[in-house]
Amino acid sequence: MVTEKGSENKEPARRLLSDIVCAAVGGGMEVNMKIIMFGAEICPDCVEAKKLLKDVNDIELDYRNITESTRVLKEFLSYRDHDEIFKPIILEGRIGIPFFILEDGTKTFEIDDYISLQRTESEQTNNSCSIDGKGQC
Repeated sequence: MVTEKGSENKEPARRLLSDIVCAAVGGGMEVNMKIIMFGAEICPDCVEAKKLLKDVNDIELDYRNITESTRVLKEFLSYRDHDEIFKPIILEGRIGIPFFILEDGTKTFEIDDYISLQRTESEQTNNSCSIDGKGQC
């Protein structure tokens, strides 16, 4: 798993999500964890992640389609060109989507490391959009 903020450490984001859930349960308030997701509708992994996140009531998803506008593509490329998290992705010849930014600033490609998503058996298959069909976007 590759993340930027806290490197391999997922605890701050997990703690944040845990605190939000505890506050909601204890205080009866409505809670939303904000997540920015960069992706593309032509990427099966992105389509799957977007669908799963939209089905979670406690998540406010800000989906940014990198193929929809030049502005969004440039925003994504500014992360891809400058953030350490993308170095191995670039070396492997991958795009780096889906790419998630949690509300505490944590950046990751693996949203499952932070949020428990219920997947069906068909959703657990590798829907890779790489050229050779073996890797990820």
